[in-house]
Amino acid sequence: MEQMVINVVESCRPKSGACISLETDIQRDLEYESLDMIMLGSELEAEFDITIQDGDFKGVRTVGDLVRCIDNIKKI
Repeated sequence: MEQMVINVVESCRPKSGACISLETDIQRDLEYESLDMIMLGSELEAEFDITIQDGDFKGVRTVGDLVRCIDNIKKI
C-alpha cells in the first residue's frame, strides 16, 4: 500500500523533481496547498475505494502519515 500511496502523491504533486519517500513532508517538500490536498484526497478515494471525511487529514504531515491515515480509514 505504501508504494500505491506514493504513486498517487507523485501523480498529484504540484512540484516535480523531488524524490518521494515516507518521510517526505507533503506541504514543505512538495508544496501542496489546500486545493492540492483536496485533489489528492479525491485521487486516494478513487484508488483505495474509501471515503475521506473532513477531519481525516488532520495531523497528516508526511507521506507516511498519509499511509497510516488511509490504513485507519480502511479498517473502519
